[in-house]
Amino acid sequence: MGLALYRDNLTAFVKAIANEFMPYVHTKRISLIYNTTDVRGKHLFEANKLRKICLNLLHHALECTPPGGFITVQLTLQYVDADTDLLIIKITNTKTAQSNDKPPFTFDWYYPSVKELIAVLNGYIEVSSNLLEKGTAFTLQLLVVKARKSIKTGLKKKADDRTTKLFNARELNLRINNILTRQRQLRKCYHSQLTQPGKQEQEEEKPNLFLKQVYQFIEQHLDDPCFSVDKLAAGVAVSTRSLSRKLNVIAGISAHTMIKHYRLKKAAEFLKSGHCVEEVAWKVGFETRNYFSTAFKNFYGLSPTEYVKKSRVEYAFIPLVPMDNIPEKPSDLC
Repeated sequence: MGLALYRDNLTAFVKAIANEFMPYVHTKRISLIYNTTDVRGKHLFEANKLRKICLNLLHHALECTPPGGFITVQLTLQYVDADTDLLIIKITNTKTAQSNDKPPFTFDWYYPSVKELIAVLNGYIEVSSNLLEKGTAFTLQLLVVKARKSIKTGLKKKADDRTTKLFNARELNLRINNILTRQRQLRKCYHSQLTQPGKQEQEEEKPNLFLKQVYQFIEQHLDDPCFSVDKLAAGVAVSTRSLSRKLNVIAGISAHTMIKHYRLKKAAEFLKSGHCVEEVAWKVGFETRNYFSTAFKNFYGLSPTEYVKKSRVEYAFIPLVPMDNIPEKPSDLC
């Protein structure tokens, strides 16, 4: 399935889809509520597939909501980088009127086509269902590309690419795919750096500003044993939920794991520079040596003491220049 990109305001686009169900919800005496943050400007997205996904999810919500209930459609956009936003559409409905002889609702069984469409768009959907109490909630996440009005303005901001209003659809598809491919590559790179002990942070031409901000705030509170995900979220001026979503999109890692792995990588640096285990545990925010040693061994496969010994052995076996190759005269050095 190829991509046919469309340029429009996402708020108006999704609201128009929800409005198509108004005659049906009135007939069933159901309330349909559409909520959104102030989403200005236009984005480039696959309108046909997004429309099919929303129609299917709203149709399910309509079928499963009893008279007197309500359906809520909530749309939000979260900043990812200068070119990309994260589109989040959440569709919920009140508890489902369902008899005991019917099987419980499962997303994989009922809507495999929706999952296929979401997979094509490199998106993600989360389903939570408690039919006896709260009904069903679908949370759809997709990356969407910002549509700039001015090529000149975009290029001055060092954007990867821009296109004019009258564009070639095939060319635009290639450009968008290139941007999304780069996003996936960066996500894989960040995930590897944060989850693999031997990986080091790499200098990038365009570092992710949000991730850099997260690193800096963790560094400032590295020795605080009470430092938490809530404090990190407050420090970078987002909610805890937004922090988790952003880090999942950028690096495929949870905020709790990021804090822990960042501390352990810094601990390895301190150990290599000659600090004792007790001092390192305190410097990276662990209250006891035993807790630090256990966490360190789980990550590196070696205890802190074993890690230091291994580092010294590797350093000791760095090949030296043979004596025969040392020049005898200063002039030979030129």
